[in-house]
Amino acid sequence: MLCVVDGDTLKILQGKLARTVRLVGVDTPQRGQPFGEEARRFAQGLAQGRMVTVEPHGGASSRRQRGQVILPDGRDLGLELLKEGLAWHDPRRSGDPFLRDLEGNARKERLGLWAEANPVPPWRWRPHQRQDP
Repeated sequence: MLCVVDGDTLKILQGKLARTVRLVGVDTPQRGQPFGEEARRFAQGLAQGRMVTVEPHGGASSRRQRGQVILPDGRDLGLELLKEGLAWHDPRRSGDPFLRDLEGNARKERLGLWAEANPVPPWRWRPHQRQDP
């Protein structure tokens, strides 16, 4: 069983164990950030409550794993988010030119968050949200 926490973070129940999976190579807008809710709803529409395959990438803690989430129809959730303009390719964690190109295509088409003049990537937005007023 799968529950979408936000666009790029999922909780997967395996028996009695819950594991958090963070999509590899992409970063979606955060809650409260423009398009954060849209990214979460899009991911929910594709994955919520469905049986998915997680292809782990790198090491994992006992409760958190980075990985690709493959949907029942064989599509990759992270790639689908990029195609729809609901995620950034995360160059800090992936140099994959295919992911960069998918983001570039969404930018050219002004899809999703790319319809905004200057969308702020989550890795720049998060620090400003943690500061006390």
